[in-house]
Amino acid sequence: MPDLAGYAFKKTASFGPFELLSGDFVIDSRYPGSSESLHALSPEALMAPYVAFELELDGSSAGAGVLGPGLAVHGYFDTRSGTQQIVVTVNENTRVVASSKALAGAHAGVAVTVTENAVTLWSRSNGRWEAFLTHRLDPRTEVDLRAAAATRQLRPASVGSPRSVRVGYFGHTGLRDPQLVKYADGSNYMVDGRLLATMTCAGPGPFQTAHWGVFSIDPDDPCDITQVAHLFFERDDRVLGDHAGHIVVDDDGSAIILVSSWGDFDENVHVRHLRTDRAILSGVHILPSEPLALPTALNTWDPTLQRNKDGWWLGFVECKAFSPRFDFRPALARSRAGTSYDSPYEYVGADTLHHQTEGTILTQLGGELRLLASDGDAKEYPVYDLQMNRIAQIRAPYESNIPHPLLIDGPEAVWMMTFDGTPVSPDILGYGTHGDILIFKSSKTP
Repeated sequence: MPDLAGYAFKKTASFGPFELLSGDFVIDSRYPGSSESLHALSPEALMAPYVAFELELDGSSAGAGVLGPGLAVHGYFDTRSGTQQIVVTVNENTRVVASSKALAGAHAGVAVTVTENAVTLWSRSNGRWEAFLTHRLDPRTEVDLRAAAATRQLRPASVGSPRSVRVGYFGHTGLRDPQLVKYADGSNYMVDGRLLATMTCAGPGPFQTAHWGVFSIDPDDPCDITQVAHLFFERDDRVLGDHAGHIVVDDDGSAIILVSSWGDFDENVHVRHLRTDRAILSGVHILPSEPLALPTALNTWDPTLQRNKDGWWLGFVECKAFSPRFDFRPALARSRAGTSYDSPYEYVGADTLHHQTEGTILTQLGGELRLLASDGDAKEYPVYDLQMNRIAQIRAPYESNIPHPLLIDGPEAVWMMTFDGTPVSPDILGYGTHGDILIFKSSKTP
């Protein structure tokens, strides 16, 4: 990657990467038949409670959701009364926990998504999905779908007389936090000439409804993105959608995974890690993890890792406070030469002058290792040296939210892939459904 001195990026594309049902991860699309009670559509249990159902009603009343021993959670569309409901059954005790008359009469295209403990109903108009009813289950008084014992037995199910049901793992309402999968030395890990990158798959609501995905990207055309993996994490006897992290393929072919603990956000965010020999860059996986010891007492997220000639370097974000607003900054740590990535780290420093700066990405620029970030207050993309001095900035447009600056060194151009704060159904779903993908380009010759 060049040092970018003199390079100026211009916006070439933007698009909303929205996919309720992850296209290559369909579980079952057969005609379910008619049933007055919720019945399983597949004999196989779900890997994680992140599933989507697309239904064609054709004037009939029907619904879909998840079914397990002693529990059921589903959305129901009663075309006779024009009522839509979210229904929870625990030990044969059935309760309607949310209802609406948002849809007038029969509506052909509807959907139900279950993401973590959030159940959301959707309708399709002119080819576009919009949420109209959502409810987040209270694990203390209703049911906790994240509980590993329950998740291992959850199956997709339907009820009533839908004309058809397609079911599969939930995709995303938006994508954010892009970071390339790399080898330990910082070179790109590629499959069939395509880059792989991790991104946060935004869900229909707050951080807990999101999860992590792996995507294949054409280096000649970064708009060409295909999801190839869904990654979930089991910890504290729960299956969670932790996200915003980095995957590094080590010399022995094993994958080092660093991820932020956003899956159960409770103002105790930290970086977690594991090493695995499993082929986790495709398919659906549940992975164990444990906290990574970092040289800071603050909350941490957005890890980025690279081995340099003198040891491992680890960039991350540390958070000083969550109120009255989040106060966070980029930081850098390093290990001793010849040690493992999870050996004790020495604190190098942090940008203590800025308070809304995240999206840390380690990148080689002009033959030197640099730390990139995104400053939401200054609306710029700072570049830091290995002493955490702010030495430059990337000359690129800065739109909404805090867009992370992922650089892609293509054959004919240097690209920057990032995201914005474009929401989906914000009046119903609130914050967390963003964002659109933005593509910026600079020629090879500045």
